Amino acid sequence: MVLGSVTSTIKHPCLNGKKLMIVQVLDADGKPQGRPQVAVDFTGSGKGDRVILNWDGIGSQEMHNDPHVPQRAWLCGIIDDIVER
Repeated sequence: MVLGSVTSTIKHPCLNGKKLMIVQVLDADGKPQGRPQVAVDFTGSGKGDRVILNWDGIGSQEMHNDPHVPQRAWLCGIIDDIVER
């Protein structure tokens, strides 16, 4: 769940122009799990959106087109609906 955004005037050059979001991991019941994290947003998400948080460092390197990216957490999807089966 997106809690808000982060403003950072000084950061690694590969993050220039990228939107940084504060996200909270939720458990299966929708309750907060762990501490909020900062993630790079590739989806255009906003506050309150349920998102897919990815911790794959190689995927992050590919999205940035930079093998030396100093971050791992990135948003790769916005959840429209959850259907329980």
